Amino acid sequence: MVKHGQTKESSNWNGSEISCPMPSDPSKRVVGSNFQVEFDWSTELQGYLLGVGSLSYLFTQIPAGRLADAVGSKSLLVYSTAASGIFTLISPFTARWHVYALMTVQFLRGASQGFTTPAMYKLISNWIPRNERGTLSTLVVCGYAAGVAIAGLVTGWLCDIPGLGWPFAFYVWGFISVMLSIVFQFIYYEHPENHPWITDEELNFITDGLETGISKK
Repeated sequence: MVKHGQTKESSNWNGSEISCPMPSDPSKRVVGSNFQVEFDWSTELQGYLLGVGSLSYLFTQIPAGRLADAVGSKSLLVYSTAASGIFTLISPFTARWHVYALMTVQFLRGASQGFTTPAMYKLISNWIPRNERGTLSTLVVCGYAAGVAIAGLVTGWLCDIPGLGWPFAFYVWGFISVMLSIVFQFIYYEHPENHPWITDEELNFITDGLETGISKK
């Protein structure tokens, strides 16, 4: 997909290959002989592309907590997940249009993802009894790490599907994010008392365990 910087060629090895060095004699090439570089971006530019999303992800988490208190965690979670999915879906198009267009999309994608974590913890404070929050918060953090690991493995497989290539991975994850935002819109309620299907027993169990319920005892 992307050329990994400039290398010098020797008389025996072709240093322009991205993977392992390949013999200059085409008849001796076994692995990576069909690999083609689509984007000839410098190493510095690739670093900006990889880092800009993480930078915006960091900065948007600072105001996201206050925003979750103001507008509610549901709206923040639904719209940020949908926005992240849309930016992921259009990434292949912007990459082929202009590198700075892709950089802008990466920045916006990271910014939208930065709102999800505060929204998730606001959700926990609204729904989870106080004595269970530590366990669930740990599961949420572990879920992020597990998701990154699993997605990395699946993405490699998606990129290797013949006839589809690397853009297909963006389409799959972008589509999943948009679908999840739609699911959140219909099944997630800001507070337990707003849920139409919750039983009185469940509601009492949750509210009695919340900080407001504990303070009244």
